[in-house]
Amino acid sequence: DDTDPTPTITGLGGGTFSAGGGLSLNTSTGEIDVSASTPGTYTVTYTTTGTCPNSSDISVTINALDDATFNYGAASYCADDADPTPTITGLGGGAFSAGPGLAINASTGAIDVSASTPGTYTVTYTTSGSCPNSSNVSVTINALDDASFSYSAASYCIDDTDPTPTITGLGGGTF
Repeated sequence: DDTDPTPTITGLGGGTFSAGGGLSLNTSTGEIDVSASTPGTYTVTYTTTGTCPNSSDISVTINALDDATFNYGAASYCADDADPTPTITGLGGGAFSAGPGLAINASTGAIDVSASTPGTYTVTYTTSGSCPNSSNVSVTINALDDASFSYSAASYCIDDTDPTPTITGLGGGTF
C-alpha cells in the first residue's frame, strides 16, 4: 500500500526497464505499481540504448500487508456476560480501538461489557509489523432486560384474594 516508486537514473537516460513476472513495472519509466505486484523479491534491470548498451540491476522487495485478522466468539453480548477477549489469527502485537462507549483494552482487545454503553460498535485491530494493516469486527452490547414487577401489597392474609403481579418491565418472562 506504499506510494508507487519511480527510480532515479544517474547514468544515461532513455533506456528500458525489465523484471521477472509478478512485478508490475512500467518499462519506460521504471515506476513500480506496488498494489498490482505480487509480494516477493525481484531484480529490476535497466538497459541503456546508447552506442554501447549497458545494463545494471537493483533488487526490489514487495512485502505483503500484515495479516490483521481477528474475531470475537460472538457478535453480541449482554451487559452481564463474561468479558470477551478476541482471537487474533493474523499478526499479534497490534492495538485495538473502538468508538466512545465501548470499554476496550487497547493491548488485549478484551471488552468490559458491564462498563460499556449498550450499542453496536466497530472494533479495529491495527498491526504494528513492517507493513501495518487493520481489520474491523462489529460487536453489539445489549442492555439487560427490564425485569421490574410488583404486587399490590407486601403481605397478605391467608383468606385474601390471590394476588397477581403487575409487570412494569418486559413481559413474557417466568416466575
